[in-house]
Amino acid sequence: MYRAAKRLCDILIALIALLILSPILVVIMIALLLTGEHEVFYRQTRIGAGYKTFGIWKFATMLKDSPNIGTGCSQCAGIRESRLSDASCGRPRSTNCPSSSTCSRVR
Repeated sequence: MYRAAKRLCDILIALIALLILSPILVVIMIALLLTGEHEVFYRQTRIGAGYKTFGIWKFATMLKDSPNIGTGCSQCAGIRESRLSDASCGRPRSTNCPSSSTCSRVR
């Protein structure tokens, strides 16, 4: 009985949250469509309790080739480029970035 009540409560809270957040989600969807790649969502498989796999839908905000796009600067490794923002160190990609350099600009 407890599990059924908890499940029902989880579903109701999720539906209420979806209704409240739907205007924001629509704005995000429109922004992603305007970037030109026309992929708004992608499906990702996760592993849950008991090692059961389940799928989730996520907004496709990262560039398609994002692991290969970057500054090459180790100090800037934490900055990731997305389709909605253009983050960079403000200098060309380099494999021999001087250790004294820092990220000077993030747009």
